[in-house]
Amino acid sequence: MIKKTIVSTTLISLILLIAILFCSFAFVLTAKADCETISAYDLHAETSYKQNQEILQMFNNDIQTFSSNDENVAEGYSDIYAGSYLDSEGLLNVCLTIDIPMTLSSTEKQEIIYHVKEYSYTYLYSVYKSLTENISNLHIQGVGIDQKDNVVVIEIENESLEMDITNWIQEIGYDKESLRFSIVNGGNSAHIYNITAGEKIRKGFWAWGSTGTVGGPARRNSDGKIGIMTNDHVAPSGSTIYIGNKKINKPAINLRSGECDGAFIPFQDASGWNYHQGTVKDVKTDSNHSLVRYGGNSRIIQGAKTKKFGIKSGMTDGEITYTNFTLNTKYSDSDTRIPISCIKYSNSSLPGDSGGPVFVYYSGARGSYYLVALNFGGPGEDSSEVFGCGCRTDSLQRDMGITFLTLDNL
Repeated sequence: MIKKTIVSTTLISLILLIAILFCSFAFVLTAKADCETISAYDLHAETSYKQNQEILQMFNNDIQTFSSNDENVAEGYSDIYAGSYLDSEGLLNVCLTIDIPMTLSSTEKQEIIYHVKEYSYTYLYSVYKSLTENISNLHIQGVGIDQKDNVVVIEIENESLEMDITNWIQEIGYDKESLRFSIVNGGNSAHIYNITAGEKIRKGFWAWGSTGTVGGPARRNSDGKIGIMTNDHVAPSGSTIYIGNKKINKPAINLRSGECDGAFIPFQDASGWNYHQGTVKDVKTDSNHSLVRYGGNSRIIQGAKTKKFGIKSGMTDGEITYTNFTLNTKYSDSDTRIPISCIKYSNSSLPGDSGGPVFVYYSGARGSYYLVALNFGGPGEDSSEVFGCGCRTDSLQRDMGITFLTLDNL
């Protein structure tokens, strides 16, 4: 009887302990929910990025952009793979050309949504590349791959061009159904504009010098020199760059061709500058945002949420529209160039925003800004379109011999 009583008492005590722990846990969860509301997108996004990298590896993806040595890009993906994107919930959607069951070898258990599409990513990329190589001859304003809709989007100013471009595509052996045309107005231009609001960089000492936005601190790999990155058209070779009345230096590296529109401006004396590797500033609200990390190509996926910073538009929200985009860019009346393999996003981009950083962002438990591009262009001043285009930071690092400085390399 005594033994049974002891056992019963012990059992009751254990039940009470579990009840107390459960109530405490429930209280913690409730308190956390009251203090911080985390969206479904934020909960799913980080896992989706990891899953997407594994999916790409499964399909032998080792080339994400094309450059001067792009002979084998078309063989970079399996013909089964048709693209991927994040939906509004942050879940990974993978497109395939055939209906087959897929599994991940990792321990990630989050749901992946599969879709069957008509065209492989290799096919769409070949169409995209052919149009990019003939963008001026065909009078195209922009061209990109919409992985969600499984089409190549062609942006033109005049609807009358649609038939000529469609006929040309069919003549070189591609389906017209793989195309979608979008009419844009006002053309495209790079963003240089004379303004005086907020912190900015300026070409020349005088207040009327052309202005742009700092992309972030960087290090030149050859000698370890510290400086800042922006666009080449903001800080062209030979120009002297200022922040306010403070002289920075002349650019040491300039590149405006291929996949890049970039300039590296070293500090004359780095010890005289307080550069923040983990912070980005919204000049319109005079507020700082921390937890800047490096993202690069691994964070670039259609549908990813983006934040762009510029001296004219401040901090804007959007998402990646196309992960490979070619913009027929008008830098001036006599200077039109064609940056390739860029990204396009739905964030507003205004004159003066050139050179500013573009981040893939999610809040979550480790809310961070992942640097993926430097904004270089968008719609012309007379256009009603809202978008921006950026050079990939991976391309700038590779071709200019620099390293962006973030929290990852303090």
